[in-house]
Amino acid sequence: MGNTDSLQTIINLVRKQAFARRNGIVADALRRHGTPHRYIMGCQLTELMEIARTLPHNAEVAQTLWADREHRECRLLAIMVIPPEEVTPNLADEWSEQVRCEEEADVLCHRLLRRWVGAKHFLEARMHHEPADDLSRYVTMRLMLNLILQGTEPQNDWGTWFASQAMHDKYPSLVESLKEELNNTHTSS
Repeated sequence: MGNTDSLQTIINLVRKQAFARRNGIVADALRRHGTPHRYIMGCQLTELMEIARTLPHNAEVAQTLWADREHRECRLLAIMVIPPEEVTPNLADEWSEQVRCEEEADVLCHRLLRRWVGAKHFLEARMHHEPADDLSRYVTMRLMLNLILQGTEPQNDWGTWFASQAMHDKYPSLVESLKEELNNTHTSS
């Protein structure tokens, strides 16, 4: 069996495991919320973490899962199976620009990017470029929140950048969370 065959076997296994755990109520709720994926099994994140434990953890498997744009569960599992040490700045930038919804952005930032050794540098680089769209802006804001919550000391320009982005206010709950965390960090210093 060639490498392509083994990757296809993994994709088929993922789809089969996700189908076995499907939850129509969750899937319908995600569809109503506007999840852009064509195939949504409605697996919860804890179930996806169980599936991820059965898969090889490497960039090749992750890239193959990530390329399956129409399957929600494949996209989220891609984030869960790539080891942070295999993330490159190019991959982080590519995936950050390719997220299709807030859920992917949340999982990308929480499960992967905040654990990556290059996260702070990556965040600061993203802050100096105009976001391509609202989701790109959201990824940067979400990563900032994740880094602050895990104890990364915000740099002086983080608040300035955040204030400039907050006017877009498409994500009011995230904006409020970030404001609160930034205020808490500055008042406790």
